[in-house]
Amino acid sequence: MDRKSQTNTTLRALLPAFLIAAGIPGMVKLASQIVAWRTISHAAALGDGLNYWAGPALARQNVAAVFNPPVYSAWLLAHVGVKNLTWSYPPSYLLLVYPLGFLPPVPAVFLFDIVSMAMLAMVLERTSFFQKRSSFLLPVLLCPAALENLADGQNGALISALLIAGLTLEAEFPVLGGVLLGFLSIKPQIALLVPVYLLARRNFWALGAAAVTAVALAGAALAVFGVGAWRGFFEVVAPEMSAGLIYMTHTPQPGPQAMMMSVFNVFRECRAPVAFSYAVQAVAAVVAAGLTWRAARMGPAFRVAAMLLLSALVTPYLWCYDMIFCAYAVALLVPPALDRGGAAEIIVLAALWLTPGLAVYLEILHLPSLFPLFAAAGLALAWRRQGAGRPAAVAAPA
Repeated sequence: MDRKSQTNTTLRALLPAFLIAAGIPGMVKLASQIVAWRTISHAAALGDGLNYWAGPALARQNVAAVFNPPVYSAWLLAHVGVKNLTWSYPPSYLLLVYPLGFLPPVPAVFLFDIVSMAMLAMVLERTSFFQKRSSFLLPVLLCPAALENLADGQNGALISALLIAGLTLEAEFPVLGGVLLGFLSIKPQIALLVPVYLLARRNFWALGAAAVTAVALAGAALAVFGVGAWRGFFEVVAPEMSAGLIYMTHTPQPGPQAMMMSVFNVFRECRAPVAFSYAVQAVAAVVAAGLTWRAARMGPAFRVAAMLLLSALVTPYLWCYDMIFCAYAVALLVPPALDRGGAAEIIVLAALWLTPGLAVYLEILHLPSLFPLFAAAGLALAWRRQGAGRPAAVAAPA
């Protein structure tokens, strides 16, 4: 056995221990949430997930108040004793979670988490490129990003399920894949590259289905909540989210800034000016769009992995709990890397897997997360190994 084979054999043997160790920070955070559940009010322990009950519950009384941050925060404080939460989603998202407003807060949030994780598990099981699906299903469901998502009560599992399923199904079932991708309009910053990808694939059925779905969802929200909800989102909520992005990436203490994973945030962590950080993010977005156009014509497993990583690099607004789909990309890239790659690629992919769970700890040490660097390096190494100019050489990992 040559040296490279010995190295890959050793890495395979260490993989289970690595996956267990990688989940420790997230498990610690989940344990702290359980402690909080026992020592403070149930509502406060629900984290950001409380929004998925509060938005619909308040909308039943006054839709305009949902898109008025001061009124929304005051209502939450008066009803459940929680402050500093803001509704940050478009009316189309409010429409999807509207039934949760008829439940008490705790069952509503738990139901959202259970359904989201079940959807993700079903997508991973039924749309996998792997022959042995069980070998990666549990690691992805319990990856650091997924644990962060559960601890913070966020929608990363739902968004990742839609993105992974849509990209995987668009070739064989273009209308279904397009519909799923169209639902990403509820969190559009994650779907910025979807039109580029589908155009490069010349999959006009999927592109049309995605557009029709997004428009239909927006129209349904307009019919239910009225034009005032959309006006409030674009005139009040969206600008406040942009201002919040600048504020959070300027905050020196561990907290919101530590959880941001974008190119923009890395430069802000390095004390770069806002305008310069936005300029670098814009350049990264243009490069990501160009790479998406090229990757879309490659083999199925690699193009999906590339699209997932590029989707994370294109947006300035990216949180650690959003990145479950990046863990899936790593799962796609690791097997061929073990077979034909090298230790350097495995190390980069391991760092990419770990980063969401270590973000807060890196911030305590005053270190940037460097997620964009790991994502770009991992993609570059995989691209070089696969051969960007030889699509026929790209095969789905077995």
